[in-house]
Amino acid sequence: MEIKATRQADVPFHQEPHGTNDFHRVPDGTRATVIDVAQEGRWVKLSLPDGRTGWVTSRYVSGTSASAPSTGTSPSGKTPQRIEEGMVERVADGDTVRVITANQTKLRIWMLGIDAPETPKGSKFPGQPYGPEAEAYLKRLVEGKRVRVEIYGVDRYRRLLSTMFIDGKDINLAMIEVGLAEVYRGPESGNPYKQQYQAAEKAARAARKGMWVLGNTYESPRAYRT
Repeated sequence: MEIKATRQADVPFHQEPHGTNDFHRVPDGTRATVIDVAQEGRWVKLSLPDGRTGWVTSRYVSGTSASAPSTGTSPSGKTPQRIEEGMVERVADGDTVRVITANQTKLRIWMLGIDAPETPKGSKFPGQPYGPEAEAYLKRLVEGKRVRVEIYGVDRYRRLLSTMFIDGKDINLAMIEVGLAEVYRGPESGNPYKQQYQAAEKAARAARKGMWVLGNTYESPRAYRT
């Protein structure tokens, strides 16, 4: 993350995500690592290069940190920025969930490296075939269950880019395997499991699982949003 000042030269740094106890001011352009998110992304807890930590509102930050301490592993050797555990409180659609940790921190998760069919969002956005099925399947897999979350960054909507596991099972991969998500086709997301996901998509396509039964009428979620 890079800290961006707006109306002042420095950014106020707080001890709590909603408090006014300003204990430090951070220069514009400082590079920091995200270590927590609160109030659905409105507040971000950062670790500064000098070792101090504190909260800023999300309007003061942009971009993602290239590296951070972690104990996670992946096929590519890339390590997550941090690892969390918690209960899945809500499934929003086929690739977005909300996890609540033991200290009641709510994490808005976008499942890294996958893209599920879009669900309906009002009369102007009717959604795609298999969008509701993807959401329903993900609910059966994770809702109300304890998950381990590898976090690799933050997207422009302040969602945590993450891989979810239950008892060692990669849930992101599971969505691809049943044909209810494709490998993300946007700009490179830094997904360390990309090759594994691509192999799973190829197998699901060949078996015409889930949404792949649509054949030539299939439209990528990314293309549909565009």
